[in-house]
Amino acid sequence: MRSGRLIATAVLAALAVALVMTPLGTGAGASRTKVERASKQTVRGPRGPRGRRGSRGPHGHRGLRGAPGARGPRGPQGAQGPVGPQGVGLDRPGFGVSTLFAVESGAPPSVAIGSDGLGLISSPRPGGVLVVAHCSNLACSAVTTSGPVPAGPARIAQSTIAIGADGLGLIAFVPVSTLGNPDLELAHCVDVTCSTAHLGWRDAGDAPSLAVGADGLGLVTYSFFGLLYVAHCSNVACSAATSTRIDGFFLPGGSSLTIGADELGLVSYASAFPDGLIVAHCTDTLCSSTTKTMIDNVPVASTGTSITVGSDGFGLISYGDDSTRDLKVAHCTNPSCSTAELSTLDASGDVGAHSAVTIGSDGMGVISYEDSTNGTLKVAHCRDLPCSTAAITVVASASPQGAFPSVAIGADGLPLISYQGDTNGDLRVAHCSNVFCVPYFRRR
Repeated sequence: MRSGRLIATAVLAALAVALVMTPLGTGAGASRTKVERASKQTVRGPRGPRGRRGSRGPHGHRGLRGAPGARGPRGPQGAQGPVGPQGVGLDRPGFGVSTLFAVESGAPPSVAIGSDGLGLISSPRPGGVLVVAHCSNLACSAVTTSGPVPAGPARIAQSTIAIGADGLGLIAFVPVSTLGNPDLELAHCVDVTCSTAHLGWRDAGDAPSLAVGADGLGLVTYSFFGLLYVAHCSNVACSAATSTRIDGFFLPGGSSLTIGADELGLVSYASAFPDGLIVAHCTDTLCSSTTKTMIDNVPVASTGTSITVGSDGFGLISYGDDSTRDLKVAHCTNPSCSTAELSTLDASGDVGAHSAVTIGSDGMGVISYEDSTNGTLKVAHCRDLPCSTAAITVVASASPQGAFPSVAIGADGLPLISYQGDTNGDLRVAHCSNVFCVPYFRRR
């Protein structure tokens, strides 16, 4: 009996030890956990629809640029192209001179740059006819010429050319009859090359200067027995015009006309009484009236003056001082040129005759003029806007009758000068190879 109790006690102890050593989650505990999980799954409802996506947040900072990849192999070299035409290099002489044709008339040519970028030159030829030469290239080393402009009388004394608002040439010229009576005529080119021209308005007079006004119509100054007139064309072809007297003490051969920055005409001319350089400023587009100012009270060479408008919008005038035979320049200090700064550019002999001024592509004045003492054509390139000093270059020898230069700036930005050469007064052109028109110019 006692041994049976001992056995029972030992069994109970073993059961107790077994219960203590049994891990959690097994047995009854594990069954309870499964029941609780099943209960929770039974309570949770179905998943609702997904909510709307929120807005994108701000960009983060851009990371550092990665290292460049390895350079790829060089591709094969292409075939060499054809050799281009020789240009006008900066290390070449400052100008190239071409003889276009014989003139033998002693009358001055006039050059303008056409709407095609090439020079257009009006010039008398032997036989007393007026022709227009159209440059075949920028340097004008060759030209095509029109048939004679129908002038009527036998001799052409003077001509001046401008490009109209229609892109075609407009020419004022003076045919002189055998009786010596001058008649100013206007001719309008029918095409860019001026292969022919139609005659327009005419009046008694000579020494014309021509410009195209802000209204696109021609404006012409001319003289008649010591009286200075200006005519305003009524249409582009100038088949009609209205004329107004500017002054009554005009020295023949001495007027020049341009259009100012205020879109009004500006006329420089030599006064006979009293002696001096005068500038007349038109008060309207028609130039129906003017205001006049004496700029320099010295006798002005009868070969005249030349006027243009500088890059500062003020007039720039070249002229010869007849008392000293010097080349002088007047720089207007306002649009009406009521005041001006005066400078002497060249005093080396008789150098003030037959000057022509324009503004270069660098904004500085360019003046072509005759050195009568040495019989040469010179070019002065202004070093500042008032042209107080200039770089002076001898271009070529001139005709004994006079060089009669005319200058314009070509489509290449370089000066193109027409003049009479030393052989029978041949018509020649000088094309500068740099804006300064100086020999062997090179930038370092």
